[in-house]
Amino acid sequence: MAALLIFVWGKLPNDYWLWLVILLCPLVHIVMMRSHGHNGQTARRLEDEQASAAKFYTCPECGLRYADPGWAKKCEAWCRKYQSCNLAITKHAVKD
Repeated sequence: MAALLIFVWGKLPNDYWLWLVILLCPLVHIVMMRSHGHNGQTARRLEDEQASAAKFYTCPECGLRYADPGWAKKCEAWCRKYQSCNLAITKHAVKD
């Protein structure tokens, strides 16, 4: 773009505002697109979180997630009965 301006005018313009606008346009565009969530990573991250949440079963008492629904039910029963977590059960929880 700057090369085109030099070619058209035949010399460098002394108007610094013009150069400021030319140099700031790409930067403003990048900031604007990221602030509106158009960087592509936001949508992928949301899809990954929804997919991972759908694969696991959560204990409603303590919030730990399990790949097997049986362990989630055992954890829920233990948490309700003793108001604590059992290490033998929680070792099967999925690590985030």
